[in-house]
Amino acid sequence: MKNKVLTFLLYIFSFLLFLYLIFFVVVKILNFLSFSAPSPFIDFNTLLIMSGATIALCSFHFNLSRSRSEDILRSSIDLIEKSYEELAPKDCTELPCKSRLAWLTAARLLMAAEDLGQEITEPSHKLVYRKIKEYWRHRFYVLIFPNFPEGLPSTFYGENPADVIIHSERKGEPLSEKSLVFLYRFIKWPEEMPDPLAKVKDFTDEEIAKMELTGPRSLFRHLSAIRELKNAIKK
Repeated sequence: MKNKVLTFLLYIFSFLLFLYLIFFVVVKILNFLSFSAPSPFIDFNTLLIMSGATIALCSFHFNLSRSRSEDILRSSIDLIEKSYEELAPKDCTELPCKSRLAWLTAARLLMAAEDLGQEITEPSHKLVYRKIKEYWRHRFYVLIFPNFPEGLPSTFYGENPADVIIHSERKGEPLSEKSLVFLYRFIKWPEEMPDPLAKVKDFTDEEIAKMELTGPRSLFRHLSAIRELKNAIKK
């Protein structure tokens, strides 16, 4: 909040100084043309010093703000990676780590990354963070939602449904529903985010025909069969 207030005050001061600079130049032009004009309150040398100081302050503030945004970006990405590492398969298995603590830790790290991501200020950093998060969303999806639409075995979440209500510290305790809620909501494709592939057009007939000569010929046979089936349906 303090950073936003400082930025706002700095912009206001810079704008007022710019207006006064215009006023100063107009006065000088009018005096040069022998028109009577009010004298500026500040001499030219002082105005140059103030302008230089303002430019230096704006540059310092911009670099400081960008550096802070970049630090937050790095920290957010690092937290996402650490969250994935908590669930990554262990002991030569393809299934995620079956540990209540690991799932809780992964969810908390991911939530911390999401909170930090809200503090990123630079538009370019926001774009990078959004794209990297899309990549990790896919990695999490493949990890905790294999074999669509079945997903993980029901016993993975807890051996006994009753254990979810009353669980002990013994090995094999059920996973926390709070962690499941956050992680499974995270892997869902955001409704407000358009699919970038939606604007990609299908292969043209010419492209498919060239595949018979240049390959891949297996794809040519596959696409040709689809086209023939679609044409048969239309008839």
